[in-house]
Amino acid sequence: MRRKTIKRVFLFFIIYLPIQYALVGIVGYYQSEPWPAFVFPGFKNVFVFEGSYEIQRTRFELVDPGSDRITELTPRQFFPDVPNTMMSGFMRAKFSDDETIQSFDESTKQWLLQRAIDKADEHGTDLHIHHAVIYLSGDPTSLEPDSIVTTNRFTIIEQ
Repeated sequence: MRRKTIKRVFLFFIIYLPIQYALVGIVGYYQSEPWPAFVFPGFKNVFVFEGSYEIQRTRFELVDPGSDRITELTPRQFFPDVPNTMMSGFMRAKFSDDETIQSFDESTKQWLLQRAIDKADEHGTDLHIHHAVIYLSGDPTSLEPDSIVTTNRFTIIEQ
């Protein structure tokens, strides 16, 4: 390559990269990033403290009010196509607060209920999302949690 060509390529990228960065910032402000280059793993769900552990857990609950039966489904059972590294971020983005869940239209809520019925192979009319924190002592021989504390519980659909 000639020296003049190298200078032109260098100058092109000096101008192009800030424009691209600005474009991604503007589009990303109104929508998601237009062409994600990297997929980062989800944030850690196990928090280690001195002598104990906290694990954040999310479950879908299919409820049959007639029999008082509650069937729990993990997010992995409910959405098997979402990669493990993205599951915690996906659940935080789509199922973390009542406002987000209430923004689902009726067909989405019915689809979620039908999916829960299909995955659980059980009948139910109500679907809830249950966020909890499990507290474990530092004893490695103990498999039982010290306590399970509900942090949030939202109703997706109730009939």
